[in-house]
Amino acid sequence: MNFSRFLRKSLFIISTVALTLKSAHALEPLTTIKIEEGSLTWVMNDVISGSQTRINFGSVGQHIAFENWGSGQPEVATVAHDQTKNLITLRTQAASFTTKNGDYFFPIPDTNSNGAAEFVTIQDIRGSLVWYINLDPLQSASLKRFRLGRTTQTPFYFRARDRRGTEHAVFAVLKANGRNAIINYMSLDRRVRGSNTLRGLPGSYLRSPEPLVPIRVRGLLNDCLLVTWQRGNTTFYRIINPTASGRRVRTVIKTGRFEGTGTVLVGQWLNNLEDQVALATDSGVEIQALSGETLTLSYSQLGIRSESIPVDLHNINSFTPQANEADRCGALLTGDRDRFGCYIQNPTNKPDGFIDGPGGYVWKANSDTQYWAVTLPPERFTGCVEKVETFDTSMNLIQRMEPKGAPANGNRQAYMSAGRTGANYRREFGSIYVRSTLKNGACFHYFITNPHRRYD
Repeated sequence: MNFSRFLRKSLFIISTVALTLKSAHALEPLTTIKIEEGSLTWVMNDVISGSQTRINFGSVGQHIAFENWGSGQPEVATVAHDQTKNLITLRTQAASFTTKNGDYFFPIPDTNSNGAAEFVTIQDIRGSLVWYINLDPLQSASLKRFRLGRTTQTPFYFRARDRRGTEHAVFAVLKANGRNAIINYMSLDRRVRGSNTLRGLPGSYLRSPEPLVPIRVRGLLNDCLLVTWQRGNTTFYRIINPTASGRRVRTVIKTGRFEGTGTVLVGQWLNNLEDQVALATDSGVEIQALSGETLTLSYSQLGIRSESIPVDLHNINSFTPQANEADRCGALLTGDRDRFGCYIQNPTNKPDGFIDGPGGYVWKANSDTQYWAVTLPPERFTGCVEKVETFDTSMNLIQRMEPKGAPANGNRQAYMSAGRTGANYRREFGSIYVRSTLKNGACFHYFITNPHRRYD
């Protein structure tokens, strides 16, 4: 047997053993968060058995960090900012940890084989990204620090193996390079490091800092990256191998799609040999295994309400109202991982009644009084809206809509698109998005398939 054949066989054995060990782990729960009177209720569903666990923990004004913090399974945790002292506090039900504030922060899986996740903060210091890796933050809490990347680059992480087959958390940054992107990456001990041209990224990832999400694919020793984009009312995703190089090596591992828009999640809900991709919409969750298996669950089947906010191990959902905003406005913040960092709603032009109640969202092709297109954000947004804008499906700004008059029509504020009717939008742009940005930084946007029709 020559050396190359021996090496391939050895790597296959290593990967098989790793997958066998991983299969002993429990499946992840499909987890959502609901805001109830300023506090957070976590609802964790086992999609196979149908069992459900509810935990009341955290409050509005906190971020979410859902990871394995040492118990052997995903745990609820919150991240709170103290802006006056420039500190961040990570808190589980059993322990807490405080560190300096950062421009980015996120949990990452265990890097030193002690069974607990690590907590990463990144600060922008004079144009450079300085990474602070808090190892075992709720236990021994040792700190590693290094510089990687510039302010204009997108930080992310993935897991990769060195030449000996040892897995590492790898820290990386992405910078645009024409139609492609270049990533620079390294592990803490420098045993995994390098640079690579990343092909297959949607254009939006080259124009703006969108999150790159690690995803585990069966048969590959290193993590891949999940990227998503929308075209009309369809959500597409692509799985890319970040360390693949050479003309004969596949960079794009898989491309898939969901009919609908919403929050894209990654997790191991159906099997624990590799990750699955899911789309949470206003009506339910569709899970797609990379092998082709699918499972669709309505929110009623999951025993949760549609306004619940889905989270996963790679996602930090934001609940950060400004101090001078009312709790009612603060409770509306539901950031997620879509391209705007906002929650996507799906209004339906249903002529026989309201979709979201008498005080819900409205799009009208023509104002009753001034002819131009008009929109009314839901009544619960009244007094909380900073601005309303329209975008084309490539996410280019079309127009900022202007508020008109005092709240009416169910205590809703009207915003008019001066100079454009719904028919104008349809002819010029086809489908559009309408985005409502709230004063606390949250934003919601509505996909309007046919702007010349009424949505209610």
